[in-house]
Amino acid sequence: FTKHIYTRDLLWSPQGDQLSRFPLHSSGVGSGVGGGIRPLHEDILLAKLRPGQVIELEAHARKGVGKDHAKFSPVATASYRLMPHITIVKPIYDELAEELVNWFEPGVFTCEPTNEDGHRVKAVVTNPYACTMSRNFMRNPVLKESIKMSRIPNHF
Repeated sequence: FTKHIYTRDLLWSPQGDQLSRFPLHSSGVGSGVGGGIRPLHEDILLAKLRPGQVIELEAHARKGVGKDHAKFSPVATASYRLMPHITIVKPIYDELAEELVNWFEPGVFTCEPTNEDGHRVKAVVTNPYACTMSRNFMRNPVLKESIKMSRIPNHF
């Protein structure tokens, strides 16, 4: 169910008089209206999308050479971060749960309604990937004992 997105899938939308300045290539190969602007190599994998995922991209190009500026050098920096692993060791309820939700990036934790031991809401981990590994929760001694944070070493 994974959809592969290649450079050949990029569509060019000419702006202003670009269509007259960049006519259809003699090979007849190209994307979008007129096909004047297209990737040099059309088989480069850009992304792998799962069902429900989409990419919306707006790109602007400017031709240059590396001896003019390093940004035109044909190399790039790539980075990744390890997947956060957040475990709630002891249940977190009510005001403390709401405080925890506000301390982290939106979506990492949410408060779910509960009836456990007469409590209103309970904190649950919703989206650990949204976490930037903030340690603000450690300021509160109760939260410090209730949450365990680590990274999954083999998940990229």
